[in-house]
Amino acid sequence: MIFRMRNGQILVNHMHGNCPDLRFNGFSWVLRGGDDQICENQQTLRVLQSGEICTLGKFDRPSPSKQSH
Repeated sequence: MIFRMRNGQILVNHMHGNCPDLRFNGFSWVLRGGDDQICENQQTLRVLQSGEICTLGKFDRPSPSKQSH
């Protein structure tokens, strides 16, 4: 999953495990605790159609070949 931050920075998240439904369906994401921070290895997304739960993994900067997309 690619995140485009407000400051223009781009980060890639390597989700835990396989989350195939995320590619084709929308998701809901509720940040807990009133904090607007996104934390690796702690937060989950729920795919709307299937109910599949996907967990964020480690964040990295994209490789140079991926940044142009």
